Amino acid sequence: MTSLFGECLWSERIEASNKRAPQIDKGKGVSGTIVSSSKDSVYKLNYDEEIIQFGLAAHRAFPKIPLLGIDVIRDANTGKLYVTEVNASGYVWHFTSPKGLQTQAQFGYRLESQFDGRRKAAGILARKAMEHAK
Repeated sequence: MTSLFGECLWSERIEASNKRAPQIDKGKGVSGTIVSSSKDSVYKLNYDEEIIQFGLAAHRAFPKIPLLGIDVIRDANTGKLYVTEVNASGYVWHFTSPKGLQTQAQFGYRLESQFDGRRKAAGILARKAMEHAK
């Protein structure tokens, strides 16, 4: 998901292909597939409110960084959520980035259609500008 000043602009779900062999932890007897946006993964918009709120809670840990890409995973066996990465470099504006445009075209959706993200970002930035102008 990508958040701006703690508000979700968009959230994607990335699923591993069923062609991938599960990784097995022989000591615990559990298996699963780790997805790191591999070429055979499937992307779709994520509307799971629990995941979105978990990501926004992670954003609150970085109050001085306005734009973040937050990677959340769910343990397939327990359902527990984890933040695996917080991208603070700024290269998370996938509404128009080459990677974002490619993914949206390949999987047939538009990130801005989810939460009216670009318009939402404009409103957030306008509010923040007014707060700092006082």
